[in-house]
Amino acid sequence: MPALILFKRRWQVGGDDLVFPAVGSASVRLIFLASAIAVFVIQHPNIQHCKQGDLLAGFLIGLVILLSITVALETAIGVVSGRGTITDTYPRRYLAALLYIRALVFVAEIASSLVGAVWVFRDWELRSDHTCDVSLVRLVQAALIFCWFLLIAIAICVLVLFGGKHRHGDEQFDDFDQWEKRCRRCCFCLKKDENSQIAYAEAAAVFSSLFHGVDVVLSDIVAGLILVQVEQQRQIRDQIPMTASCKDPGPDVALPTEPVERRLETMWYYFRYSMASNGWPVLFAADLKCWLCKLCCAGRCCACIRPSERIIGDNCCQCNTTAIRSLAGADEEDLLYVSFKNKIFQSPFFVALDHTHKSVVIAIRGTLSFKDMLTDVSADAERLDIEGHEIYAHRGIANNSKYILNKLKELNLLEDAFQRHPDYKLVISGHSLGAGVAAILSILLREQYPEIKAYAFAPPGGLINAEGVLYSQSFVTAVVLGEDIVPRMSMCTIEQLRDSLIEVIKRCPVPKYRVILRGLWYTCKGLPENLPLSYNDLDHEDGLCCNPREPLLPASPRGAEQRLLATPTEEGHGSREGNGGIHSAESIEVDVGADEPGASSNGRHSSVTGGKEFMALYPPGQMIWITRREMHSGGCCGSKDEYRARWVTHRQFDHIGVLPGMIKDHLPIDIKDAFAWLVDQVKNGHVVHPDVS
Repeated sequence: MPALILFKRRWQVGGDDLVFPAVGSASVRLIFLASAIAVFVIQHPNIQHCKQGDLLAGFLIGLVILLSITVALETAIGVVSGRGTITDTYPRRYLAALLYIRALVFVAEIASSLVGAVWVFRDWELRSDHTCDVSLVRLVQAALIFCWFLLIAIAICVLVLFGGKHRHGDEQFDDFDQWEKRCRRCCFCLKKDENSQIAYAEAAAVFSSLFHGVDVVLSDIVAGLILVQVEQQRQIRDQIPMTASCKDPGPDVALPTEPVERRLETMWYYFRYSMASNGWPVLFAADLKCWLCKLCCAGRCCACIRPSERIIGDNCCQCNTTAIRSLAGADEEDLLYVSFKNKIFQSPFFVALDHTHKSVVIAIRGTLSFKDMLTDVSADAERLDIEGHEIYAHRGIANNSKYILNKLKELNLLEDAFQRHPDYKLVISGHSLGAGVAAILSILLREQYPEIKAYAFAPPGGLINAEGVLYSQSFVTAVVLGEDIVPRMSMCTIEQLRDSLIEVIKRCPVPKYRVILRGLWYTCKGLPENLPLSYNDLDHEDGLCCNPREPLLPASPRGAEQRLLATPTEEGHGSREGNGGIHSAESIEVDVGADEPGASSNGRHSSVTGGKEFMALYPPGQMIWITRREMHSGGCCGSKDEYRARWVTHRQFDHIGVLPGMIKDHLPIDIKDAFAWLVDQVKNGHVVHPDVS
């Protein structure tokens, strides 16, 4: 941090990202160098007997010299890259010069390899008087092939992984156009449709707002997440609450008086439909032993020859539809409509009859594709057409909900179902993205079906505004497992996490490579019980960076902003030359708007970096939080998990915790295991809310 600037280009890596590549490459070339010297010494008599022995000897000597220079240069690059801290680049001021020299040596390596290849692979093979030992020539050929392999690998890294963008004067680091290009590159394999341009623009608006004027690279974010995780664990250990930084905490919501146990079994029942909407991948994860047998026994071969009007977009053997029947326990005639058509703002879903609970069930699939991800990141707010209510919702998910609503009306699916079963009720269920669609779709259908119920499992955090939360209290129930990150993700909490990342990065006194190494160690072994207490306790060896007198995580984004502006930069230690010479990017550039960030009168909050304003959005409806407690059995089976469930409000999820289970707890299989344990306890007469031990 910041990005490396060479040859008038801003690369996607920082100067301190070259430690591992340089050391790794130097190690490989050192082995190669030792092998070349050994070949030259051992085969020296054979070289003298070659008709072109002088040329071969010269080539080997040149190879040894080039390898020696390369090893020395790459070792120096690794050493210099590891100096300083993430933001203090002054100790790395000679890195650019070393890289320019390395580029010249790279050209010399290419030239040497070309000369050697011409002699070894063309001239020698065409000569009839082979005076050189064949084994010697084969060794040289193998060395050249390995040399070309290294050169091609470096070229690919430079052109693809480390390629950057032109920098012109005061060009912003991450503007809208650049982010739109990145989105297009990430989704280059997607077929364009009518919503592609809109989705790319929406995604670019979100990312350009989040990273407006902040000069960071991917490894800075990784290191920052490691540092934030350590600090958050220290706060948990010291029982310091992690308060939200958003000025608008959202509406005041009363907790339901109904015991949570009464709701669990019903939600567990309809969660099966949410799982089933994911198709055969979830069947595979849920039943590793018998999933293939179930697909083979119940599937249809060559169903694409005689396609069904009720099943759209499935594969030729209808594996996804078979998975729905298996996971949801539905008969084929009860599947009124199944669509696996997946486009931007168009999620797969199905409509089924449930005769056990006398309901018409709509289940929507979660995020499983790049198209779904583009829907997820279209995070601006859009007003829903609800008479008498000013409800705003996540734009991408709202468009997805409108697509399903239009499809239901176009095919008269609900009207036909209730005409056949007038005493049935309407239930909508979904997980992740599907949970958000289920909640918004239920809001859109509420007026027509007053008895509607929606069950949202792990819904997105930035879904509906405060009035939408209050409106959905009576018919939407959301479930969150443990440390799941998705219900905690809104534009406000993501901006808070970004500010925390920048704060800990600026205050970290150790190099980035040591932070990442420590993070890998924590990933394998877990966080230590005795976390570092202060800067002096670290000795730059046993931990990361903390200062007990001043917490790393500020109480508000404004606090982070003030520290960023108050922290002196290292601009005086280096220079940014506009002609593309050696650049030393020494500061974190933050463009702060004149207005105070936070909630405004219209419920919008702005980024501290001066980006676009976003409306404050929250998770929907009433919320159940399932927490995990690991119980050690002491036997050969290791440990097992016990769970507790309780009513909470959306304020429980007003910050993002960088915790071990933040991804795992979002998976449908983990939610299934938690529900299965809780429902079993309820059936046995046990109370599962945490007030009872």
